[in-house]
Amino acid sequence: MPVSRVVTVNLGAVQIQPSEFLLYTLSAGVGSPLWAFGCIEGSKLASTDFSQVPHEWQLGGARPSAPELRHVLLDRGESSPDRYVLDLQFGGTATYKLRVVKQPGNQLIQDISYESHINTDSFAETLRVTLVKDEK
Repeated sequence: MPVSRVVTVNLGAVQIQPSEFLLYTLSAGVGSPLWAFGCIEGSKLASTDFSQVPHEWQLGGARPSAPELRHVLLDRGESSPDRYVLDLQFGGTATYKLRVVKQPGNQLIQDISYESHINTDSFAETLRVTLVKDEK
């Protein structure tokens, strides 16, 4: 049986200005979540980088919006889209919930739940991110 994916919101692509960022929150069910986050340029974060659930990190922006947040810089310049991938493994937990929110402004970009009871299942969720000039 494939991974069950329930999408509440999935814009699939987002444009952010240098003054904006994406706040990722990944919750997991009982067990040990196993996941990796990155783009074509390489891996950026993994579940082993975090000690507590939910796992939260910031993509983009000049600096972390909170001191405890992991901060991932954008790899590409203006108008050059990049595809970020969250690779979820189901060997350690059967459920995940992903929320991606554009800040400031609290715009929901992705809100997706996943479930699989087959420990060899995996799922790769993508989001296309493009840096654009700040509006003045």
